[in-house]
Amino acid sequence: MIPLTVRSSYSLMWGTTHIKHLCRHAKLLGYTHLALTDTNNLYGLWPFLAACEREGIRPIIGAEVTDTNTSHRAVCLVKDREGYGHLCRILTLRHTDDDFDLKSSIISLSKGLSVLTSNPELLSIWHEAGLDVLAALPRHPVSVTHPLRQTAKRLGIPIVATPGSFFIHPDEFSVHRVLRAIDGNTSLSRLKPQDMASQDAFLASPKAYQERFAVCPEAIANTHMLSERLNFTRPEFGLVFPPYKTDTPKQAALRLRETAYEGARHRYGELSEVVVERLEHELKTITQMGFAAYFLTVADIVAESPRTCGRGSGAASLTAYCLGITNVCPIKHNLYF
Repeated sequence: MIPLTVRSSYSLMWGTTHIKHLCRHAKLLGYTHLALTDTNNLYGLWPFLAACEREGIRPIIGAEVTDTNTSHRAVCLVKDREGYGHLCRILTLRHTDDDFDLKSSIISLSKGLSVLTSNPELLSIWHEAGLDVLAALPRHPVSVTHPLRQTAKRLGIPIVATPGSFFIHPDEFSVHRVLRAIDGNTSLSRLKPQDMASQDAFLASPKAYQERFAVCPEAIANTHMLSERLNFTRPEFGLVFPPYKTDTPKQAALRLRETAYEGARHRYGELSEVVVERLEHELKTITQMGFAAYFLTVADIVAESPRTCGRGSGAASLTAYCLGITNVCPIKHNLYF
């Protein structure tokens, strides 16, 4: 069994589990592969990849996408780099387009994705449109007469077990209920069953799932079949910043140096050896890390506001002080870069 529908605390107000605990628990249960399919986002992607690497688990990248106007939903799992880009576009549309339609959006951006759905209508439509679509058998197997299984059989579409999880231990259901009550601005006593996941929506062992899906063993086997097609394990890029105006990285670094020294002379007048030495060290580090354009962009943004207040890991830098991003002298107050 490969868990293909797993949510973390990044499924906001639904999931309860920190990603590092999720991956550690999956490892203890004996899983070699694990999907993270948080609802309508990829917020936990990088922590997930790091945790999988620590635990020796092969990651499967995906997300559950819901429709804005209906109860339709689908789990999109990434097969290749193109599919990752398409999933990012689908999620962007989901958050920015008031008229987002799950059915049509996935059709136009399906290449490189395996799509799981429990909706017989969507299963049929997406199959006819040529998508790599599979029938997602829900937490408790449905009978052979259920429309989902009948549609899958008629169209020759594989069925995969998708028990789904929102927490990792049964006793975390109480935490899940609190989150749902907060999200609904209501009390625990007024929560309806449809407002929550079920009590067994925790990440169980492979043996437990095999027993649960004993009436449909092919659904378990197909999770392994599908996982072999999901070869994309991480985006092959690091931090991505847009260029500063039309500058190349080298031009941005030169522009940053000129702007920083101009600001330093404005701040200090004649530059002391301490100021020059620290500024040179910071500029060298910033350039090596590819952050020159980022500092220039932030300086432009801050310049539009009459009040400036830097924060974050770069707020104690002399460079930020000289660019006018911050107004606290790091040399006077002995702040670390």
